[in-house]
Amino acid sequence: SLVARAVRAAWQERRHTRVMSSLAARYGAEVPRWFPRVGAVRALAEVARENVVEGCSREALGACVAGHQAARARDLAVRAAMAQIAEDEREHALLSWAVHDWVRARSDAATRGALDEALEASLIALLDDPVPAHDALGEPATAVRRAMVRGLREALAAQGWAS
Repeated sequence: SLVARAVRAAWQERRHTRVMSSLAARYGAEVPRWFPRVGAVRALAEVARENVVEGCSREALGACVAGHQAARARDLAVRAAMAQIAEDEREHALLSWAVHDWVRARSDAATRGALDEALEASLIALLDDPVPAHDALGEPATAVRRAMVRGLREALAAQGWAS
């Protein structure tokens, strides 16, 4: 089930790249070409830590930000794109949490503690991440982004997942 969800998420990310590249070009940005690298198989603890930071934390915030943009962007094409991306990013965050739960069930106390610390550090880093808002694109101001992160932390704490 997790593998099938991961394959679906990979296809969604490819679609996000195409959609966002098209929008960026429409606004005059030059989009660099990117080619995925195939690397060595990594240790489960390393993959689990990356999953916590990128998936459980950043994908969840990405879903919030994309939803904000879908509701507030002036450009209707941006709104439509971000509505779909918000839904996909929510799925990706839920997948990351499912992977996190799978890893935790197979980990010792030290590994679980390290993952909890990585999650908390990632959420704190997001609070201090200065991202300029582009009002025309519906991007949230820094204060709104921080409120989103605080809301994520509170929701996770209520579920017993973060401090």
